Amino acid sequence: MCRRLFTWSVVVGLGCLTIGGCGNNGLSSFFGAASSRLSGVAVVDLDEVARQLGRDASMLKQMNDGQASLNQQLRTLQTSLQEKYQQTARDLASQPAPNGANPEAKKQQLVGLEREMGLQLNRAKQTAQNNLNTYRQQLIQQFREEVTPVAKAVAAQRGLGVVVTKNDTVLLTFDDAHDITAEVIVKLRSKSLGAGAPATADHSATSSSPRR
Repeated sequence: MCRRLFTWSVVVGLGCLTIGGCGNNGLSSFFGAASSRLSGVAVVDLDEVARQLGRDASMLKQMNDGQASLNQQLRTLQTSLQEKYQQTARDLASQPAPNGANPEAKKQQLVGLEREMGLQLNRAKQTAQNNLNTYRQQLIQQFREEVTPVAKAVAAQRGLGVVVTKNDTVLLTFDDAHDITAEVIVKLRSKSLGAGAPATADHSATSSSPRR
């Protein structure tokens, strides 16, 4: 108990030194400055924001378009590799085998070419998948950057200094009073209308929508 009182005395003493006195004006200024700092946590459901604004469908379409484009590139590469293999097979078949050559040499050459082309196609598929994942993250990051200043402003109006996204694996429970999702949606929708964008009607989220 004595230790706590001593600690409190030190805190008050430091307050007197920094503020310039221990009168009523000094203490009120000290505690007034402390109370003006934003504290508490606001929660925003980014999936709901995206759903209400129609951004989930928009991002899903962009990702599907990107997937379709990459698939087309892979099909083009596969066709090119197959044509190269067939041409090589025809060239080898038309070439007479040197005297004493292993009759299996041409066959082994084709086997090696087929193996190398398979590896090339697999590398292209992996690169395409990595590019698609990067594109997905870019779309999500752009959406987050759009929401962040609005969520920060809404939280500040409530005196809340921290904004976290709703995530069942992180947030076990929270008071609904800290949920700013609805206000963020209203402000973003108003901002879009102010910029001349058409209003988006509420709709159900697609099951394969990207998680934010």
